[in-house]
Amino acid sequence: MIFAIRSFLNLGSGILSILVYVTLIIEFIFLITSSPIQLFNDVHYYMFLLLLIDTLIRLIIRPTKAFGYRRLFIGLFALFPLLNFYGIALPFVDITFNTQQLILLIIALTRIQHLSFLFAPFRSNPTQLFIGGFVLITLLGTVFLMVPTAHVGSMSFIDALFTAVSAVCVTGLSVFDIGSQLTLVGQFILLILIQIGGLGIMTFYAFLTISLNQRFLSSESQEFQEGWATESMNETFGLVRSIFFVTIVVELIGACIIFYQLPDHIDGIHQQIFYAIFHSVSAFCNAGFSLFNDSIAIFSNSPVMVIVFSLLIFFGAIGFPVIFELYHRFIVKDRHRLKLQTKMAIFVSLILIVLGALVIFVQSLFSEVSAPSIFMAIFHSISARTAGFSMIDISQFHLASLWFILILMFIGASPGSTGGGIKTTTFGLLVVALFSTIRSNARIHVFDRHVKPLLVFKAFTIFTMSFFIVFFSFFILLMTESIPFFPLLFESISAFATVGYSMGVTEDLSFVGKLIIIFLMFFGRVGPLTLAIALTKRPKEGNYKLPDEHVLLG
Repeated sequence: MIFAIRSFLNLGSGILSILVYVTLIIEFIFLITSSPIQLFNDVHYYMFLLLLIDTLIRLIIRPTKAFGYRRLFIGLFALFPLLNFYGIALPFVDITFNTQQLILLIIALTRIQHLSFLFAPFRSNPTQLFIGGFVLITLLGTVFLMVPTAHVGSMSFIDALFTAVSAVCVTGLSVFDIGSQLTLVGQFILLILIQIGGLGIMTFYAFLTISLNQRFLSSESQEFQEGWATESMNETFGLVRSIFFVTIVVELIGACIIFYQLPDHIDGIHQQIFYAIFHSVSAFCNAGFSLFNDSIAIFSNSPVMVIVFSLLIFFGAIGFPVIFELYHRFIVKDRHRLKLQTKMAIFVSLILIVLGALVIFVQSLFSEVSAPSIFMAIFHSISARTAGFSMIDISQFHLASLWFILILMFIGASPGSTGGGIKTTTFGLLVVALFSTIRSNARIHVFDRHVKPLLVFKAFTIFTMSFFIVFFSFFILLMTESIPFFPLLFESISAFATVGYSMGVTEDLSFVGKLIIIFLMFFGRVGPLTLAIALTKRPKEGNYKLPDEHVLLG
């Protein structure tokens, strides 16, 4: 009985801690305006009341060693604001609104371990946790973007939802100009959503679990090792820590370089710092969001910025497992053989970049617009697979270049990266399987390694399901939208691949059209990954074998 009560209290404490953090974020960010403080005072009252009740119940049933009397003592601090609410003045301290915020924060920090209880119902099924995390962050982002201080003028729910999904799914499509329609507060919210979406919900969950010294379930361990191509949980722990370290270092370096290359019309050191950080995070997370109204065309004449954005996008798209292994190979000098995953990701990425650059550059020679330099062609070839940044109006590209960009977008980035698409390794396996089939070779070999047929079946399933989802969604868009065929197809694939390239039709989408694009962005970021995770479960095989039979093909 006592164990059940403690479990219920821990779950409630975790939910209450989340509410405290969300409330404090809203207050710290949005109380700059004339929002009624009385409303937040009432919220504080009920929070302190629940925290005090929780503490008193724990005191009666005696706290466990894990909870500790220190946390119990700190929980009693909730009594002081409650006395102040009832008009009982305290002689030694003045309980102001800011004091209430400080007490709430201290109590919530002592209970941060209880956040793990919120994940308990989903831990046996990591797929549910993965999808649920994306939905929760998206809904919170939508609510925050709708707060009056986050935008200029009015903002509908569908526009806020569209923007939040685009940020969490690191797509970059937007139905309005975020540089002018979002305030600094709204842009900051967008930046947080991009960072969370870029690194991934499961990465944050793994980092939180490791930080709280919690254990992973066997199903979670299997998923992390499959998703990040690691061979042990120790390697997984090292990779998770490396992901956050590499992200911070690369984004800071990028922000420093961008800061010194910003145009002069951006006034104020604080605004310049924010612009630099925003675009560095957006580039590394392959989000494609820009605070300028023409993407990043303002940097088109700067070779330094072309190189910086290209590198940020490339490192974000190549995948953290690849970066992690290359670091150990060339920095730590660990002379082990590179994994097949790393070789395929690098080889396919480089091939696609070169082919894309050649197509864009050669076809532009036959276009009416001025031909871009080879470096600009390389940049757009890199950006087309994942990021969606542009330094030239892509609607002016030759039609052949746009068709090839569609292919690059659909393929996307590498596994374990911040980008979308069906992934480079999926495409690479399908190409190898194609040539093996043509040669009537039943075995599939890549870089002197044998690939199991089951892995090829998974790649084919991801490709097929992605193709039909995009095809079906595009079919519905053709019925609901009055937009030309090719720009609408371009928008659909860009949404699925979480690229963010658009031929200028995003703002013309109807309510239904926005919902379909939202679905494509969500499926593109979550669907193929979730499908791959589901396919890694060991199939149940019976103790029998059905007879073989031949079927005519082709």
